[in-house]
Amino acid sequence: MSDLRTHEDEKQDHEGVDVFIDDDPFHFDTRHTTGREIKERAGIPDDYSLYLRREGENEPIRDDEEVHLHEGEHFFSEQDHEGVDVFIDDDPYHFDTRRTTGREIKERAGIPDDHSLYLRREGENEPIRDDEEVHLHEGEHFFSRPPSNVS
Repeated sequence: MSDLRTHEDEKQDHEGVDVFIDDDPFHFDTRHTTGREIKERAGIPDDYSLYLRREGENEPIRDDEEVHLHEGEHFFSEQDHEGVDVFIDDDPYHFDTRRTTGREIKERAGIPDDHSLYLRREGENEPIRDDEEVHLHEGEHFFSRPPSNVS
């Protein structure tokens, strides 16, 4: 049964999907893409953030994030000129720019160099390397953890 489901998922993926980006219709030949590919397809500049329109709260889509497209979904973009407010270890911080690095986030919050930084995600938290470029989204939650003593 699971082989049949996998085959159906693959078949559906190759049928493509129609979505809306900034109210314009776009057809993707595959249902699996990234935030960056969606932005490139719609001609959205790098200094804009991409969001999936959701009832209640819109979902930010990072450039490097894998996205499974669904028929008729609506995405929109906003320019990143006003800065962004995020939470680090449950404390609020304002960044004047949405582009930063893991190291800069840690420095801003006074997190020791040997601690690990994570972006809180539903399902599984995402580790953030010090040298990793991060595109901040409004209201995101980051947290740190001390080094592990487990060997």
